[in-house]
Amino acid sequence: MVLASVFITLNWIAYIWAVTHHQATEASLGYYVMPLVSIVLSVLFLKESLTRATRLALLLAAVGVAILIYQTGSLPTITLILTFSFALYGLIKKGISLSSDVAMLFESGMILPLSVLYLLFGSTTSLSQLLLRETVLVILSGVVTAIPLLLFSEGVK
Repeated sequence: MVLASVFITLNWIAYIWAVTHHQATEASLGYYVMPLVSIVLSVLFLKESLTRATRLALLLAAVGVAILIYQTGSLPTITLILTFSFALYGLIKKGISLSSDVAMLFESGMILPLSVLYLLFGSTTSLSQLLLRETVLVILSGVVTAIPLLLFSEGVK
């Protein structure tokens, strides 16, 4: 569970960094590559076998990703961080027997102290400076993030 928390936190931080540093394309590329890495990790660590159709789909997807990488001109570090942090998060979640909501509560609880410390001391904007609208948006962003993550966690099982 601790490793899952570390990987999802790394993924969130990397994504936020990428978007705020005008690297949204590189971040998107990370999420295009991630399913391919997840499949490879599943074959290597979970001993899953691939059908002929799955291998063909994997090959087609890999060609598509290769074209995207070629068009981008390189495989940026942020792409690799996003790809592997989320793929490893999914691999770890596959081995956790807790229900998705309990596991996510645990993961969020692990991140909470660091998040509060950042908001209190590391943020350039004080919480007291946020308008009511911004405060509501910050809270809603947590809900908007939690729902797909819960669905992903349930789907991994």
